[in-house]
Amino acid sequence: MNRPDMYTDVTSEYLALRRDGGVVPDLFGVTRVSGGDAVGFLDGIISQDVAPIGDGEVARSFLLGPRGKLQALLWVLRSGHDVLLLSDVGADEVATNLSRYLIRVDATVEPAEPMSLVANAVDIDGYPVPIKGLAGATITKVVPDLPKVGEVAWTAVRIESGEPLMGVDVTAKTIPQETGLVPEAVSFTKGCYLGQELVARINTRGHVNKRLTGLVIGENVLPPSGSTVVAEGSDVGVLTSVAESLELMAPVALATVRSEVDEDAPVDVTWDGGGVAARLRPLPLVS
Repeated sequence: MNRPDMYTDVTSEYLALRRDGGVVPDLFGVTRVSGGDAVGFLDGIISQDVAPIGDGEVARSFLLGPRGKLQALLWVLRSGHDVLLLSDVGADEVATNLSRYLIRVDATVEPAEPMSLVANAVDIDGYPVPIKGLAGATITKVVPDLPKVGEVAWTAVRIESGEPLMGVDVTAKTIPQETGLVPEAVSFTKGCYLGQELVARINTRGHVNKRLTGLVIGENVLPPSGSTVVAEGSDVGVLTSVAESLELMAPVALATVRSEVDEDAPVDVTWDGGGVAARLRPLPLVS
């Protein structure tokens, strides 16, 4: 979604989302799946078990390719007879991907109106969404009369909460277990779904070579995205998203690092012409 860097100023927008009530307009693209076979169709495609999700409930899921790599990070919302899939890659892309598998099923896949994210507000007509470290997170179809939050402040809160962005923190080359979201996004008890073989094999083997993690910068310096993470003299990872955290009073980042590096390890972040000390931290950075 295209949002301005800020609507007013970054500090007030950040504090609105963290404390006083704020809204990130049209944060999620929405794909609607409807029809008598909608639930069964999706259960054969996405990683979450859709059938047990109650009306008005939200659960995390993955849309994977046939080889088990990420195509989209999803929130699944049951809304009456429809299932809504919320993503940051856009409704058209998700709808196009799903439509490839619409063969002899009573299901329709189509883009719907985008939805917004609200936090720390009361009396919001919406659906609670379990984003770690973000109180009262709610998705809503109508943009409420609250301070609007732009991309800079939302990125800071997103990093603090450990929410990866498709195409930035994770890509089509990412294995689900590398995201750290498998416990919330994958059902290991339902039937087969697209890309299941890789997910199940890694779950049994119990190991991936890299993981998404948090990072807190030791000085008031914002390294560029793509900077190298160095531990004990070896390159062990790369920064993906970077922002200033007012909650932690320090720059923070998401990074993909080698799995063998301790989750609280001191590291250096280096880039052409610069470098700064930092420390890895488990996600979420703010609880």
